[in-house]
Parts: sequence; structure tokens; C-alpha cells
Amino acid sequence: MRALLIIALAIATTASCGVSADSAVQTRPASADKHSTVLIELFTSEGCSSCPPADDLLSDLIRNQPIPNVTIVGFGEHVDYWDNLGWRDVFSAAAFTDRQSDYEKQVFHTGSIYTPQAIVDGRFQLVGSDAAALRRAILNAAKVAKATLDVGVQTSGAADLLAQIKVNIPSELTVHALDIGAVVVERNLATKVQRGENGGRVLKHGAVARTFVSVGTIKAPERTFSKNLTLHVDSSWKRADLQVVAFVQDRATKAIVGTAVGSSQGVTASR
Repeated sequence: MRALLIIALAIATTASCGVSADSAVQTRPASADKHSTVLIELFTSEGCSSCPPADDLLSDLIRNQPIPNVTIVGFGEHVDYWDNLGWRDVFSAAAFTDRQSDYEKQVFHTGSIYTPQAIVDGRFQLVGSDAAALRRAILNAAKVAKATLDVGVQTSGAADLLAQIKVNIPSELTVHALDIGAVVVERNLATKVQRGENGGRVLKHGAVARTFVSVGTIKAPERTFSKNLTLHVDSSWKRADLQVVAFVQDRATKAIVGTAVGSSQGVTASR
């Protein structure tokens, strides 16, 4: 196992228990029977032999939705620091490594970044293949009151998606600066890995982040937001498998206070 995974194992005991970030967004607990949407960001790489079980776990959670009153939204963010260790991940990007590094520097302070790392609602981090710890983090994240998002997606010509994002901040949340982001996600991908730790394997990915877009900001006393935007689609992406995930994130603490997913088949709302 290479150095990056040795680092991961060194912090696995802490990570598997979950590390929580205190949020500057003041919240009251959500009602026990109220629906909640939770976002899982999985930092992963096709060059990492420990990552396929985490990718499979995330895919299973998204497909089966096993927790009552909780909608699980998630995607893999393929980092690029494995790319020089035997296999260049075709889904990797420096932007995903930067996002993982920002979480480490601003929120969790574990001393390193690693794969596979799951971050739940920007509040909890853990080893992404630890099913029990991931379930606990989802349940804890679902207890917090959330913003409501509506995401509508339409196709436009041969290369673009048109997205309409609406946000409503409930009275349970005391807002400071909240950033709205959008992610184009492609589902049902597979790669035959030729070299590296996963050489000879076919790796399947249920949901892969293709690109992040900054949409706008909500500042007190504002409580609503609406914007239409155009999202570029690369010609190699499968349009039928594309989704747009929108989220609201506290700028200071990185806590996700609302998320929703939409596709060209309709509008999806989160509550």
C-alpha cells in the first residue's frame, strides 16, 4: 500500500467514528418525522485499491435509499493526487483535490487528506467504506433543520443544460453568508483500469461529479434565492445519465444546509 493509503490507515480510527464540524448557522433540531435530504461527497480515485468498496457503498445508498424519511444525494469527487502513481483517473480534477483540502484546512483539521473519504453535509468526515459510520453520520445530519431547494433541469441544444434553482431559508436557520453551488453529475460509468493498484479491474461508478459551478450567495436578511443558469455538457458525457445537484453551504463552516437533485426528466425538491 502506498504512502497515501498509509496516511489513511493512520487516521482511520478517528475518521470511522466521524468528526463533526460546529456550524455558524444556528439551527434547531428538525422534527423526528420530517423528511430530510443529506449530501455525501466521496473523495476517491481509480488509482486507489481501497476506493472501490466506498464507491460501491455510495452507489448502493443512492440506489436503495435505505433510511426512512431521508433522501441520500451523493457523488464521487475524483482527486488527482493518485494520477502519478500508476494510473491516471480520467474523472480526476485538481478542483476536487482543492475542495477536499479546503475541508481539511477549514473544518476537520485531521492533519492529512486521504481516499476514500466521505464527507456528510460538510459536517462529518469518515472512511468512505465504513458503512456503519456512514449511516450514523447520515442520521445525525438528518436531524438538523435544512433549507428548501427546488431544481429544474431542461436540455438546451446539443451541448447545454438549463437549470433553475430556487432556495428558501426557513426561520429555523439564522443565516450568515451562504453560498449556492451546482454540480453536474454523470451516473452509470465504468472504467477498465489498465495499470496501478486496480490494474485489470473494471471499476463501476454510480455517480461522478463532472463539474462544479458557483451559482450565487445569500446574505442576511435575505431568505430566498432564485436563478436560471446554463451548464455546459461535454460531448463525451451521456446526456440521459446527467443530473444537476444544487446545494447551499455555509461559507465560514462549510456545513451543507440544504441540497436537491434534478434531471431533465423533472423538478426535484428537498425539504
